[in-house]
Amino acid sequence: MHAQAGMRFHSGLTVASSGESAITPEGTAHYGYHLGVDFRLFAETGMFFAGGVQYHKLDLIASDSPSFFGQETSMSIIKGRWGLGFYLFRLGDHLKVRGKVMGVLDYVSSYDREPLVNNAPYNKINDSHLGALVGVGVDITRITVDIAYEKGFINAYQKVPDSKFDYFTLSLGLFF
Repeated sequence: MHAQAGMRFHSGLTVASSGESAITPEGTAHYGYHLGVDFRLFAETGMFFAGGVQYHKLDLIASDSPSFFGQETSMSIIKGRWGLGFYLFRLGDHLKVRGKVMGVLDYVSSYDREPLVNNAPYNKINDSHLGALVGVGVDITRITVDIAYEKGFINAYQKVPDSKFDYFTLSLGLFF
């Protein structure tokens, strides 16, 4: 069997940025981590349906030094993802390189409001926003490594143009 349907549990690092310089100044980013579970359906054909959910915890205030796990001010985002995956090539049954294209719905489940209170118009984050994701991954038997880029389409801050967030993620996981 070349491929199989199943689930992938993963975690990794997240780096986000906004096109609005008051949110993400030049040379800074919003660093954090994520945990998630993905699924693959009908993977035997070489192209498959993929989806899943991820929990991200990120710095609310951009920083010029990466701190993926020690956020002083944070925002938590739950991402629902769905789309298509495909195998780019395989080396036997133990090494597979795959790609994915997905739509993403980001729900901001919580954020520290205190740093934003007196910072109008940057004081109100939208509850949700949409994006599109492209990524590549490697399966080495049951171990998975993925890198992905998500482009935001809807502004993250209310009434603030160009406040869309883009995300880079690096994940390590297990496929069952």
